Amino acid sequence: MVINMFEMLNKTKIFLKSFFESTYFLILISVLTIINYQFNLGVITYNVTALFLILMVISKSNFVSLPSIFIFVLGGGLTGLPNFKSFWFILFCILAVLLLCVLVIAIIKNKDKIKPSLIHNSFFVTTIILIITMFLSLITSVDRLKTLGAIGGFSLNIIVMMFVLLTTDKTNDNRKKLGNSFMCVTLVIFAMMMFKLNEWLKILPFKQILIEKRLQLKWANTNHYVVISNFGVVISLVLLQEYIKNKKYMNIVLSAITIVLGISIDVLVFSRGSIIGLGCSLIVGAIIDVCKNYHNKKKIIVYCSLAISLIGIVLVLYFKGVFDYLFNHYNGNQLTGRGEIWVVAWKHFKENWLLGTGYGTQRIFIMSETSHTVYNYHNCFLQISTCGIIGIIAFILYLVNICFNIYKINKTYNIFMIMLFVMFMVTGSVDTLFFSNKIMPLFSICLCYIDLKPKEISLENQWKEKLNIIN
Repeated sequence: MVINMFEMLNKTKIFLKSFFESTYFLILISVLTIINYQFNLGVITYNVTALFLILMVISKSNFVSLPSIFIFVLGGGLTGLPNFKSFWFILFCILAVLLLCVLVIAIIKNKDKIKPSLIHNSFFVTTIILIITMFLSLITSVDRLKTLGAIGGFSLNIIVMMFVLLTTDKTNDNRKKLGNSFMCVTLVIFAMMMFKLNEWLKILPFKQILIEKRLQLKWANTNHYVVISNFGVVISLVLLQEYIKNKKYMNIVLSAITIVLGISIDVLVFSRGSIIGLGCSLIVGAIIDVCKNYHNKKKIIVYCSLAISLIGIVLVLYFKGVFDYLFNHYNGNQLTGRGEIWVVAWKHFKENWLLGTGYGTQRIFIMSETSHTVYNYHNCFLQISTCGIIGIIAFILYLVNICFNIYKINKTYNIFMIMLFVMFMVTGSVDTLFFSNKIMPLFSICLCYIDLKPKEISLENQWKEKLNIIN
């Protein structure tokens, strides 16, 4: 009887692992996200998420669907404080404690595997260094509570990174599943936008919505969810070539649909920084692909035809005055006040150049010295300048580490990460994507799928040999 029970438990774990890594789970979590967005399920969302995560840890599932789970949490979520005496809140507290216990047990059981993996993962280390510089800025912070709160939010990236590092194998199959999750996220965001558009169409004509309004979802700034959908566009374009080569027609159709709908999101909300970032990302990806396949005449002809067509479209739009018309309808200022905010950031960096004014304190100065009510400096480097020159150096180290390692990885994933990095850097010149709690965890997930450097693999093997000798 005991043996049968163990067999049943084992079969259940195998089934759950298979389910959580399958397309069926992606479809389920996508449908739940749309329902969540429509009906604002609030704390119920966190209960479902906690339950999924507990089952995934217990069944030792690879967290290839984490982007979709992440969007599920953000898709509706809480719009205000929950009822702390409600059944759903109490249940969430119980599940949260249970999830913590399950994670701690999993970490203790795998400590021999975890230690060398974390110590020798350079992305994990450089992210930790970034957080240390944020804590150092507490020394000179003008508001220590704000700094602690901001550090807590950014630390989410370390938790996500560690979570994925401990659970996911860096295989081509898992990378493709991760890509499928990002594609689903893009489709979900498009569905959310269609619901929002439908609401606006009841009171305004489509042209007025497109030109004068920006479709705002409940959980993020427009720039954030457009950039998230661009993840799906970039990886769809990279995978599309592979699917065409292998004649996987269903995947070709899904990738093409994701690309079209993802770009439609950019156009509908006219998020200029995200559009430019995606454009630069696609250009870099095309250049890399051409350099790798310069002998392939058909591919060169296709790229040349696309380039000529796009240049033609841009020129027609420019001479028709479409760009001027669109830009002038957005506050009459192409930088929407960023120039004024950047002057404030630069001033306070010069006055507090060593340790800064305290990470996360920028809004104090923006509110008191400008007419704006934004939360950040709208530039990645100026944002981390709140930690002084030490923070900037740590951030540069983080970026250099990515550049140094990015070419060593799997060929298909290599192109995806380079394109993604370009998109982040270009968009980050007028935004703070690296320090957004809605974006940075997703970027951290992608970093976790990069293979360790040869030196790191060698060190990891040495650790394993020592552990085997001890045991």
